[in-house]
Amino acid sequence: MNQDGQKNDLIYIPNTKDELLFIDKNGFTAADQANGRHSQSGQSAEQLLESNKKHERLQRRQAASI
Repeated sequence: MNQDGQKNDLIYIPNTKDELLFIDKNGFTAADQANGRHSQSGQSAEQLLESNKKHERLQRRQAASI
């Protein structure tokens, strides 16, 4: 994941946007970031988190079937 050659990287995926701390930065307020659209993907924070959770579940299923 981080290109260090290790295969045991861990990543924390929050359950909701409430577990994330948004700060005012680069012209966006914390509220804009939490409730608005992710500029690159067009997804809100909640949609982005849900997409990540689905991807994580799929990876687990694939790993279990190997």
